[in-house]
Amino acid sequence: PEGDQCHVWTLNNNITEQCQPDVFSNSTSSCSQWVYDTSVFSATTVTQFDLTCEKAWLRPLGGSMYMTGMLLGAIIIGDLADRFGRRKGILVSVLLYGCSGVICSVSPNYYMFLLMWLFTGAG
Repeated sequence: PEGDQCHVWTLNNNITEQCQPDVFSNSTSSCSQWVYDTSVFSATTVTQFDLTCEKAWLRPLGGSMYMTGMLLGAIIIGDLADRFGRRKGILVSVLLYGCSGVICSVSPNYYMFLLMWLFTGAG
């Protein structure tokens, strides 16, 4: 349907060799898979974790997790730096940022990605 990328028109029968208007019914069904444009980027977070249609609400959650991590990191690592010295605070920050950034880049699912993105923000 026009303006709806999450549904397709249902076929009246299994004949798919012709694309005539009478082959389709007035009902729609959900898309079973997506074909992504890879001309600019070979992979993105949306394409890797299929964040479309029902899972589209998960897309902006990554930015929120990163900013929450920055808030927590500023509070916690700032307090650690005040108590134990700046050098140790910077060391914790760099290790947290480096380790969580690497793990984030190889995350097997989106929830692991979000958790590591939170730690990256904290670093």
